[in-house]
Amino acid sequence: MQVYYSLIFNLLSQFKDEIQSILIFTLFLVLIYFLIAKILSLAFKASAKLFHLERVVTIIKTVKMILRFILLFIFFIFVLKQFKLNVNAILTGAGALGAVLVLIFQNNLRDVFTGWLFVFEDVFRKNEEIIINNSFKGKVIDFTSRYLILETENGSKVFIPFSQINIVENLSRKNNGS
Repeated sequence: MQVYYSLIFNLLSQFKDEIQSILIFTLFLVLIYFLIAKILSLAFKASAKLFHLERVVTIIKTVKMILRFILLFIFFIFVLKQFKLNVNAILTGAGALGAVLVLIFQNNLRDVFTGWLFVFEDVFRKNEEIIINNSFKGKVIDFTSRYLILETENGSKVFIPFSQINIVENLSRKNNGS
């Protein structure tokens, strides 16, 4: 056990400057994330008078998810540069790997992008009654990055991939005209 501690201590002392830079940069990115998220929240909440609150909350949630992804990518590139790794070669390999992964996960990606379109086009909101593809009738409980979650009239929950949604009839808006 003592051998492991000395090995870890040697590695930490050898890369002390890099680790310190990474920690400072991490704090900077976290600060940037919270600052941008707060500004976006204030901007969207100010526009909540124009839009429904449920839609604003959903858009904020989606924008924060995209922001986290971008900041994690920046963090990853920074860490690679701190350890003096060839970022261009790694990004080239990642691009080739990304192309393969897009082919493999194209259905999942289709679900994610279609879901974003439904959210930004305001097709449905939480707690609204809808009918999907003339088959599923229920109340919108939530939506994840890939699925719409409906609670049917008998109380069961149905997870519908966004890419499988062709027809949406919004009963809540049909009745009140919003």
